[in-house]
Amino acid sequence: MKDLVALMDMKSREWIEVERMLNDCDYRIHPVHSLEELERAIGLTGCQVAILDLDIVSVHSRFFRLLKAEAPHLSILTFSERTFHPELKEALTHHICASFRKPIEPDELIYWLKALASLGARSRDPTDIP
Repeated sequence: MKDLVALMDMKSREWIEVERMLNDCDYRIHPVHSLEELERAIGLTGCQVAILDLDIVSVHSRFFRLLKAEAPHLSILTFSERTFHPELKEALTHHICASFRKPIEPDELIYWLKALASLGARSRDPTDIP
């Protein structure tokens, strides 16, 4: 089972559909309700992926910079109704792996999670060193 941390609107119909698909694909979701809980959960679970809804939390690039400094292995995926977040320019360039526009497409999310898992597995493979 693969762990991921999610800071999303857990009661939305959209998220319930995504959660069901993630569970079917053998992901264990650790829901959190704040940025502080997110940081704690990543430290406690060793999750490789964090999913954040940028529409329900006020966050700046500094948060992502510090988070990646503490957990460099972490892949960050974000969702938002907005297509542009000027306050997150640095984070989108350096720290966020992918940012998606809502509504969430479950198949696209699963594709990205599989791709990130594949990259993570290869980076841990000692024969993959150039």
